[in-house]
Amino acid sequence: RGARYWRTLRYLKPRQVGFKLLEAAEDVLEPRAAPLLHTWLSHATRNGAPLDLARIEPLVAWARQTTDPVWLDAMARRFERGEFAAAGQSACVRPSGAVRADWAPPGTSALYRYHLHYGHDIEAAAVVARDRGSTALAELARDRILDWVAHVRIGDPAGWRPYPVSTRLTTWSRALFLLAEMGVITDQQTAVLRHQFACATTYLYWHLEHAVDGNHLLRNYVGLLVGGLVTAQDSVTAKAEQGLGDVADAHWLADGGYVERCPGYHAVALSDWAEACVVAPDRCKPRLTPTLQRAATWLATLLHPDGTVPRLNRALMADSGAAMLGAAIGTSTTTSYIESASGINSGGRTGLTALTVAVLFLLALFIAPLAGSKIGRAHV
Repeated sequence: RGARYWRTLRYLKPRQVGFKLLEAAEDVLEPRAAPLLHTWLSHATRNGAPLDLARIEPLVAWARQTTDPVWLDAMARRFERGEFAAAGQSACVRPSGAVRADWAPPGTSALYRYHLHYGHDIEAAAVVARDRGSTALAELARDRILDWVAHVRIGDPAGWRPYPVSTRLTTWSRALFLLAEMGVITDQQTAVLRHQFACATTYLYWHLEHAVDGNHLLRNYVGLLVGGLVTAQDSVTAKAEQGLGDVADAHWLADGGYVERCPGYHAVALSDWAEACVVAPDRCKPRLTPTLQRAATWLATLLHPDGTVPRLNRALMADSGAAMLGAAIGTSTTTSYIESASGINSGGRTGLTALTVAVLFLLALFIAPLAGSKIGRAHV
């Protein structure tokens, strides 16, 4: 276990270690100080300019052009039924006839709850409501946002974390733009939402995920940029633009690859950067366009012309086969994960590294009972 920690820690930057210690302290202190933090944020953001949703109109148009309409329709239908599905789980978050939504459904994982607070389902409902001309669906989306504002307080372990806050600033702003076009938001509701956006933006300003870095910090800066624009906080927008520039230099490698060296994260990061260029073209686009072109080329080399992943069936068969075999011989579920790339990082290319590790694990099966018996006696 010590060696495993060392392999992780040795790649951390010194500033990440410092920020991680601060984050650990925040995790202990913030739940206790949540009421005070809520009071401070409410006081600090009570006055300000009204929401300026017109500033993200290009971002709304871009999202409409790049999002799969079939996915939007499926998510909107689940939203109408009060259901939400993510991270391999599905739950009813608003039973039929209920006024409130359940923002922490029992039996769901932390990852599921994070996704529930992202707001993608609300945005999908707003888009479909606009396309259908459905006032009822638009009002349902509006009421879900207002329900969240009323019942999810600062300090919530899923809703008030930097990554969900960053994502929600983007999804909600696009949803509210469409709902405002349909005329389902009153002036009083707009004032409540302006205050909520200002609180979320200020919270994010002081909770950037420098300790995690990577795609999390990137998403933080994109959310901060959107939040600063719609709440007309020029100092926040300037900080986001500066942060995006710094992250661009640190995250994108010379060959166009993303620093995390994972195609999935590469695609997510590319999408986030595109959002930044769309919403602030004058400031972000000139600097980032060459980088994004290299990144798009890098990603295209990993895909077939039709956009599918090469040898995906083989990878999934290997993954599912390992899970079945692991269960058959009595081990915990066996699966492949990004840590498997450590062998590649060490120079493995032909598969011999993976076979060597597999043989060693096979030999460990015969040693495990002996180790278990000694541990059992030691406890006795």
